[in-house]
Amino acid sequence: MSLLSVTRLTKSWEGEPVLDDLDLELSAGGHTHIRGASGAGKSTLLQILARLVPSDGGAVRFMGKPLEAWGRPSAYRQAHLGLVFQDLWLIESLSVRHNLQILGCPADRLDALLEPLGITDLEAPVHKLSRGERQRVCMARAFVGSPRLVLADEPTASLDPACRDAAFDHLMALASAGGSTLLVVSHDRDLAAHPGFVQHLHLEAGVLVEAL
Repeated sequence: MSLLSVTRLTKSWEGEPVLDDLDLELSAGGHTHIRGASGAGKSTLLQILARLVPSDGGAVRFMGKPLEAWGRPSAYRQAHLGLVFQDLWLIESLSVRHNLQILGCPADRLDALLEPLGITDLEAPVHKLSRGERQRVCMARAFVGSPRLVLADEPTASLDPACRDAAFDHLMALASAGGSTLLVVSHDRDLAAHPGFVQHLHLEAGVLVEAL
């Protein structure tokens, strides 16, 4: 069953084309990895799918309906998406616990989300965490609700290889347990080798092609 369908998507920044008649199809439960050079448009694609920026043209359908039919962008994101973006968007003055609880995370679910990621001090203020620790908190936060689709932009960029592998295994396990579909963009070829991916694509010259 198709979860997300993108047809002839276009986007330019300051007159420079970034996405050019891009097509993408995601099946429910089928995790996809997209790689591409810096500036290729990977982050822009995720931002459009999250309704953070508008496209210039084309169509995006989510669970059979145009994105616009899902109401306000913030309501669409809250109800259906999990986001792991490079900007992190954590409230740094709050603790790890409060960053998840303000999104409605039950107290008895906090440990299950965070402990496998190596985050055990739930009272630590986020501003005292390392970049890698904050990135792992963001991974957990993406699964506070029951997202149908998780968009992850370089989700392991700040992690060393051993921590990266364990954290991404947990990300995949959370997706499987919750019935979420992952769309991951990353430069990391080792990450792309994870057996949980069913589709590997390369973003080049504004279009997606099957990765070799």
